[in-house]
Amino acid sequence: GTMTKHVEVVHLIDSQRQQNLGIALKRMRLKNKEIKSAVITMDDTVLSPATVNVLVDICPTAEEKQLLDKYIKDGSDPKVLGPEEKYLYEVSQIPRLQERLQCLRTKHEFGYHARKILDITKLTRNAVVEVEKSEPFKRILEIILALGNYANGGTPRGAAWGFKLDVLGKLANVKDNTGHTTMMHYLYHLLEDQYPELLKKFHLPAASKVTQLSLTDVSGDLNALSKAVQQIKSEIQHPPFTKGDRFQKVMEKFEVRASKDVVRLQTDFESVRSDFQKLAIRFGESGPQVQPSSFFFKSCYL
Repeated sequence: GTMTKHVEVVHLIDSQRQQNLGIALKRMRLKNKEIKSAVITMDDTVLSPATVNVLVDICPTAEEKQLLDKYIKDGSDPKVLGPEEKYLYEVSQIPRLQERLQCLRTKHEFGYHARKILDITKLTRNAVVEVEKSEPFKRILEIILALGNYANGGTPRGAAWGFKLDVLGKLANVKDNTGHTTMMHYLYHLLEDQYPELLKKFHLPAASKVTQLSLTDVSGDLNALSKAVQQIKSEIQHPPFTKGDRFQKVMEKFEVRASKDVVRLQTDFESVRSDFQKLAIRFGESGPQVQPSSFFFKSCYL
């Protein structure tokens, strides 16, 4: 019979990486050439958000590129490489692949992150306006001040002009002589009895929606979004590396729109942050550490 020559498959990467790559490639069910071509032509029908996330995770590392370059330079045959190495070899011919894929991921996720920041900014603005305009809230604070001055009558604390919102959280801890009724209970009964209309009108629905909110977190998200768009701006400076490379063309359009959106988001956010800080100072809370979460939580404590 005829002898068939058995070809040894060549592996250049460790077995763990090989396994991870193998699983990822099977999941995508795409040929190496299809992936390479889709990345070059920016084919959205192939490059879904899920696929782009996988491709970012399995990008060839600098070390793997070196191994493959050396292998080919030494005159070895790429046809005998293992399937995972063949994939790495194919896509490593696209310059700046990782950056390119990260930019694509930003394009996919931009709308979601921008909407989230916009929603939080709107919620905070609504809460600020609501507390600012709430006459019942101010009236109740005046009653609490009068109560406090009455309770502290004859002591140095008895002639206060105002108090910090912190006090609202403490009302539930101040008890009467019997130890049964708290100041909060007493206040509630007093309002129910003497000021029923005031109690009926007092509600802060917008403020209660932002009692979990940190402006520092939102600021961090906004900076991350701005950085991601900046990365696209610097990536589109690289001219197309081959015929049919549409990265620059597709991304230029997106970058112009996204940059405008980021500026708008930053302007809105800064204006809301400044309005919130002014409001906090008016109620005796100040400093950069004052967050809407604690401020509006105290406002809603009543």
